[in-house]
Amino acid sequence: FPDCIVDAPEFVGDGWCDSFPPYNTAACGFDGGDCCENTCQDGPYECGVDAPFYCQDPSQPTTPPSPTQSPLDDIYPNLGWRWLV
Repeated sequence: FPDCIVDAPEFVGDGWCDSFPPYNTAACGFDGGDCCENTCQDGPYECGVDAPFYCQDPSQPTTPPSPTQSPLDDIYPNLGWRWLV
């Protein structure tokens, strides 16, 4: 990405979505593909696991992030939230 001017070029394409500019921009290939599920390739980091996707590439489909657990699980870790319903 010759037009990608960043402080840490090693962050581009490492499997971790650096979601802020200038990394997640067209000039930097949307962090070397790290920020979109369809273009990310694991590197030192595992795509979508170590950092969430934040796809800004208009050529890629986007889906809203899905929660992995209920926020109430943090408050009631041993009871689960289902007892409230």
